[in-house]
Amino acid sequence: MRRKTDRLMLAFHWATSLLVTATFAIGLVHAHTELIDESSAWLDIHRALGLGILALTVARLLTRIRFGAIENGSELTLPIRIASRATHFMIYACLLTMPLIGWAQSSAATRHFKLFGTPFPALIHRNLELSDTLSTWHILVGWCFLSLIALHALAALFHHYVLRDDVLMTMIPGRRRAPAPALVVEGIRPEWPDAERKPRRRAA
Repeated sequence: MRRKTDRLMLAFHWATSLLVTATFAIGLVHAHTELIDESSAWLDIHRALGLGILALTVARLLTRIRFGAIENGSELTLPIRIASRATHFMIYACLLTMPLIGWAQSSAATRHFKLFGTPFPALIHRNLELSDTLSTWHILVGWCFLSLIALHALAALFHHYVLRDDVLMTMIPGRRRAPAPALVVEGIRPEWPDAERKPRRRAA
């Protein structure tokens, strides 16, 4: 049975995944759109999704700090735990820094920052040179983030097909965690609950 907070963290995970996928896809569409009106519309959508990711990540981090990460029921070795925490730390760092850099870059690129035609708070004052620098950093962090996502996916497959633990299946929505398999020790019979214990018939 999942904890309620596990279900909440799982919802955060997949909602973030969908928003990140949409943000990258729309960013590519914007980069290859030549018409100014269409390009501006795609850029506003890209910005809105980025701000959504920022808000969702803050809520996700606060929930994780308060209630802890999702319980997967698997005993991980120390090197794997260290690698997992380091990867998650860098992923969270990208989820926070990418939208903030994009927000700052958009603020520096114009005198009056607007989102869908509505005035929006600017992080910094207009500075075209700084805007170009932030744009470069936004792209670099994006490529680092994509690399981390690929590493994260490969690690999940490694857990499932090599270590054969429950880490990947824990992240599948709607799946209830199966009870841990009984430990069978040679010469010792497992004890079954009274409700499941059946009397053994003696041979005639």
